[in-house]
Amino acid sequence: MGFVRNEGGRSGGTSLVGVRASIRGGGGRITSSGIRDLDEILGGGYPLGSIVLLGERGGTAHSNAILNCFLAQGFAHDHAVAVACADDRPENVIKNLPVRTDAAPREVLQGRTEEGKDSDLRIAWRYRNQQGYSGTGGSQGGGGQPSGDARKFCHNFDLSQVDSGSLEGKKLSLLGFGNEVDLDNVASKLRVHVQGSIRAKVAARIAVRQLGSALWEGEPRTFLRKLRSLVRESNAVCLITAACKHRFPASFSGVLFANVLSNCPTGPDVELEHLSDVVVSLDTNNGQGTKSLGLGDYLGIVRILKNTSPFSLYSSRQSLKMYTFWRGRRSYHIEEAHAAPEENEITNFEDGKSLACLPGPGKNPAIDY
Repeated sequence: MGFVRNEGGRSGGTSLVGVRASIRGGGGRITSSGIRDLDEILGGGYPLGSIVLLGERGGTAHSNAILNCFLAQGFAHDHAVAVACADDRPENVIKNLPVRTDAAPREVLQGRTEEGKDSDLRIAWRYRNQQGYSGTGGSQGGGGQPSGDARKFCHNFDLSQVDSGSLEGKKLSLLGFGNEVDLDNVASKLRVHVQGSIRAKVAARIAVRQLGSALWEGEPRTFLRKLRSLVRESNAVCLITAACKHRFPASFSGVLFANVLSNCPTGPDVELEHLSDVVVSLDTNNGQGTKSLGLGDYLGIVRILKNTSPFSLYSSRQSLKMYTFWRGRRSYHIEEAHAAPEENEITNFEDGKSLACLPGPGKNPAIDY
């Protein structure tokens, strides 16, 4: 007996803005997290119909900033956005989203200057009919998606600036805070929100801040089960932030990655992690960064504890891989972690020779690799 995918409310034949096919196959589709490096690590982005759990340990608010990028990306694609939080007013969360700054590359700007009023980028003719191409003149591309900047999968955002644009006409639901912190009521309102996105034939994004905190009323695991059933039946993706209970040990050697990872427990609650499809863990070492851990001067460590697709048999656990992240003036950057050189291997700047590459006895000291 073969598997039969239950499309339910999923608009399978409709091309959605900000959504593309997953490289994992199986008919799955993905949408951007709002951070390019995170998309690349996860295999393209967040799968539609999935629960993404972002756990942070260290007393910092980087998870909230990553959640803001997720919301800003949703508004850029005109998705149906829902925000549920108990620690702050949802209106304040929306007011602090980063501004979009999709500046054209320098080469393109120089080409437009030389071409004068020519508004279309000249490329090879065989690419002009492809679905991914759209000129700057505002012509419609294939698949029923809007052309130009709206067709971009992942936009650029400036974390140093707040978007002051109007949200009038946006598909937005604000939940939680005050007298609306009961998780059962939040789940019911989220169902109405997702059903509205199905009727509008757009993707939906749900953001839940600090699930499991004492400010929420109700059982978070029951809420997550309801939410998981809801997103499975729609073109929705849910990002949940939660506090981690564990951290890396104080005595850390950047060279021995395997020993550290074997002694490091999982980040968020184990049951919440089990109910989620994608689990990302952030550890800022109590705000001290990674310098004392032997990994260089970064804000913290990123680990992909779980990375599965809800509509395929693909499953990826990258718990043995470690990434470091840092925040520039405008965006977050994530790269694979590498052990910093030991102190006795650092170059001696006084004599210009590397202590790790000094020639042995009887060798020519002039040869220094």
